[in-house]
Amino acid sequence: MSYPDPYRDDRIDIELRAPPRFQAPEGQSWVFGAALGAGGFGRAYLWNLVNNADQKVVDRVVIKYTEIRSEQVLHHGGPGHGEIREVFMQRHLHCSWSLDSWRFYSPYYAFGDLSDLIRAQDTMGDHRQIPEPFAWYLLYRLASAAVVMDEAFNTDDTKYEVVHCDFKPDNIFMGAPGTLGKKNSFPAYPPAYLGDFGNAHITYPRDPRTDLMYGMCTPGWSAPEITNVGYRRAPWQAPGGSHTNIWQIGFIVQSIL
Repeated sequence: MSYPDPYRDDRIDIELRAPPRFQAPEGQSWVFGAALGAGGFGRAYLWNLVNNADQKVVDRVVIKYTEIRSEQVLHHGGPGHGEIREVFMQRHLHCSWSLDSWRFYSPYYAFGDLSDLIRAQDTMGDHRQIPEPFAWYLLYRLASAAVVMDEAFNTDDTKYEVVHCDFKPDNIFMGAPGTLGKKNSFPAYPPAYLGDFGNAHITYPRDPRTDLMYGMCTPGWSAPEITNVGYRRAPWQAPGGSHTNIWQIGFIVQSIL
């Protein structure tokens, strides 16, 4: 049974007034931009770095505050034991950076997320097809992220794998075209970045806790082995692992073709 949090409004009030901890350069200031969204694992805010003289925006950063609950703390005795799940993974998978244990900083992805792009392609209801080269580029970017998750925490003794569990268009953010440089493949398309590791799990061979992934994905995007089909995992459902990431990546790419 859950109870109302009597301090939540006070925390949000502080978050809205707390600028990034990075010192603004001389002649510039951090200015609050917008509340970008909130979910079960935290809240995200946009802060703009502006010139004091003309108020022009010269940089942007997103701060995400995490909800500190017991299920958000890594307890498996492996990488990140005792740390907040999303903050640890964002930092060590090089998605973001953090100066605290409960919040982290991310770039501002001005092109929104993959869901926004999909909706933009269907503004008139004519189901305009997303260009096939972009689909291949998306596959490459997501597969590259899967490789990082598969290798980031390996040790000489144990092969650890990060299972994102919640691969879906809403959690794939789109950067501005050209931001990766002219030599990058498909520079005309927005590069994709995987985010939101609040449901992610670090697993390993013969991990007895793989049932914790069961039912954790948004319905409609879940891989078969972690899809909720009853009160507990069915005998035919294999434990989640790096193959779960691959299934979800393939399903996302298929959905845009």
